[in-house]
Amino acid sequence: MSDFPDETTNWNDVLRLIEQIPIENLKRKANEAKNSWERDLWQTLYNHRLDEKHN
Repeated sequence: MSDFPDETTNWNDVLRLIEQIPIENLKRKANEAKNSWERDLWQTLYNHRLDEKHN
């Protein structure tokens, strides 16, 4: 099994998958994160989605 990401990673596909995650799940994942980088990742995605909804 190869490491992710690698040179074959299609980032547009990754972004489309992230956009399909319901906003409430992003917030829940941020609250349940085991470490700071994981919490920051989910919180950033949540904040970005909130910004999209208000614009």
